[in-house]
Amino acid sequence: MAITVGTIIRARRKEIGMTQEELAKKLGYKSKVSINKIEMGERKIPSDKVGLVADALGISPDYIYQWGKRDDLIEEKADTPEAKSRRLIAYWLKIATPEQIEMVANMVRLMGVEEQSLD
Repeated sequence: MAITVGTIIRARRKEIGMTQEELAKKLGYKSKVSINKIEMGERKIPSDKVGLVADALGISPDYIYQWGKRDDLIEEKADTPEAKSRRLIAYWLKIATPEQIEMVANMVRLMGVEEQSLD
C-alpha cells in the first residue's frame, strides 16, 4: 500500500479516535463523503483546508506532507521476513506522531546506535 496524504490523515484521525463525520464538521463539510474521498486519494485537500486539517488532527501541515514524499523509505519489495519488517517499520514511521518517533529514537539510542553513524 502506498503512503499518501490521505493515508496519513486517516491513520492520525483513527489514532486520536475521531470519526470522518467529526473531522468533516471541523472542516466545514456537510458530510463525511469529502473526508472519505481525501483519505482514499480521490480528492486532494483544498489549500484553504490544510491548516484546518492539521489543527483538527493536532499535527503540523508539514507533518502531513513530509511523509507523503518519503517513498524512499520503502525500498525492498521482497517477501522475506526482514523485508516485511522493514516495510512495516517504514509505514509506521510515516504515520507515527512526532512524539512516538522520538520515543522510538530514544530506544534505538539505548541500543547503542550513535547518531553520527547516520551521517
